[in-house]
Amino acid sequence: MGATASSSNFRYRRSSAGVHIPAPASVAIEVGDLLYRNDTGNGPNGSSQGYPANAKSWNASLGQTQVDFRALFVGVSNDKRLVGDASTDQEIVAIPEGIFEYPCAALGAAHHIGEFVGPDKDAGGNFLYNQQLAIVADAAHAIGVLAEEAANGATTLVVRLQSFLFYGGLSS
Repeated sequence: MGATASSSNFRYRRSSAGVHIPAPASVAIEVGDLLYRNDTGNGPNGSSQGYPANAKSWNASLGQTQVDFRALFVGVSNDKRLVGDASTDQEIVAIPEGIFEYPCAALGAAHHIGEFVGPDKDAGGNFLYNQQLAIVADAAHAIGVLAEEAANGATTLVVRLQSFLFYGGLSS
């Protein structure tokens, strides 16, 4: 796993109630990380666990990895977990829907309310950032939509994120 975008840039504006999901042992999770459900059954009593985006296996391309991530997107972490925490019986709280503010790579054009956003890729490797978003082409790649206009050159997006697992995702 590679580096993650700075968690100091994450802010939430409004959110739904959180859901509890088992946390994996010895995996760092920061408040604001985009979480997905890993269905390996390695959690307590064979349950799924919540992992940060950069732990998601790469699948041939950014587009395919975004589609895979969308299908398993739980929400935004509301808890912090240290990499040194080896316990296997703890849960983290994920916020499955809400208005959030995340960093993005500088936009090359203006984007408008309702345009789709998904997890962004590290420029130097094949993994998703835990806390950085990008404009995506359609709902199949999206975990949310713009909630405010984004100007050309913007490096921050205000978005409405929505878990596909809990809400069925976004429609095109």
